[in-house]
Amino acid sequence: MGLERKLSAMEMINTMNDMSARPEYYSGRGAIAADLDSRRLENIYQLVKRERGEDAAQNFALMVADIPVLSATDFLITLYKLDSNDWKWDKSLLGNEKGIDLGPDNGNGGREAVAMATIGNVLGGMSERDETPYIRGEFLKKHNLEEPRTRQKDSYYYNFR
Repeated sequence: MGLERKLSAMEMINTMNDMSARPEYYSGRGAIAADLDSRRLENIYQLVKRERGEDAAQNFALMVADIPVLSATDFLITLYKLDSNDWKWDKSLLGNEKGIDLGPDNGNGGREAVAMATIGNVLGGMSERDETPYIRGEFLKKHNLEEPRTRQKDSYYYNFR
């Protein structure tokens, strides 16, 4: 077996033409299907499977099932944590970002611009949108995972069919 270089999670997202790899791009927008949907989740799953193998892809599916609110911001941040954890899913990787990320401070004013856009999104009510069941519904069905049925203090459960 050769020393093939495998794509990182961010590089996988960068290969997609319809999604930004920067979590801050979606900051404050809530969980909306215009940003993330089952088709995109399936495309990412297939990339993970190709680049990292079946176990990594299954861990990706578990991650998708466990994220309480599937905003693109929270999804990307958690995906990058999964990559950093050698593609082994653990619920402790879930963060408390609540759909907010300002990105890196490059000293060029970009972070301030993201902060202003995020404030506008939050004040405009976008951060309250939660289309999570729609976003992941078909993806979870395809991978024999059920949509979480109860919320108990931010804990979710899923069942294999």
